[in-house]
Amino acid sequence: MLVNSSLFLLLALGTVFSTLAAPLFQTSGPPCNAFQLKGTIQIVDYPDRSNVLGLISQGTNPYGGYATTQISSDALHVKLLPGCDPADPFEILILASRWEDVFADLPLFGAVVGLDSTSDDITTDSANHAYVAGTFFVPRGPAHFAFNTYTEATGREVDVQSAIWTLPNSLAVNTPIALVPSWVNTNGSVASDVSLVYVPSADGLVLTGNVDDFAAQFGSDVQVVTFEFIPDDL
Repeated sequence: MLVNSSLFLLLALGTVFSTLAAPLFQTSGPPCNAFQLKGTIQIVDYPDRSNVLGLISQGTNPYGGYATTQISSDALHVKLLPGCDPADPFEILILASRWEDVFADLPLFGAVVGLDSTSDDITTDSANHAYVAGTFFVPRGPAHFAFNTYTEATGREVDVQSAIWTLPNSLAVNTPIALVPSWVNTNGSVASDVSLVYVPSADGLVLTGNVDDFAAQFGSDVQVVTFEFIPDDL
């Protein structure tokens, strides 16, 4: 009886410690250590990629979308979590700073469906869009609700996607790495054409499938951009 009781206690403790050791976040697949890099994200003009507009800031705009900064010490620090095939969409983990641990509540650099979008689809025939924001994990697939920085800032529930980033097929050594967005529509298909757009009037960044329609609805000062990941050791 004593042996059985001791065994039961050990099994119970093992369950507790296993639960406590569980990670605070999930990813869409096992990350590949070869590509797990820490760094910052800069915003450059597209398609020339010759003019750096700024860096993704640690702070957000009034709507909870990630804002921009010109000060490197204020830049958001992140970690890429791709699988071993860099073409597969993956999550980007948000770090509080270069020296602190992961933000436990909204740990991923993803996107949330824009409040004025008519659906969760990003298409070439509409101004539908998604704000670049902090999100909790959701499996790769069509957007659905999970807590996010937009909801935190506005109180409005919106759907999100977290595994939306891909890398180029070839990676050059000692150069910035382009981050290419990938969005899944409600029918399960991947949006055919997704542009990153900077909106200076809101200091916000969005994904959209039709830049002209988006600009007509939200302001002509929008600028098409791309994200470049800058590794810490570059």
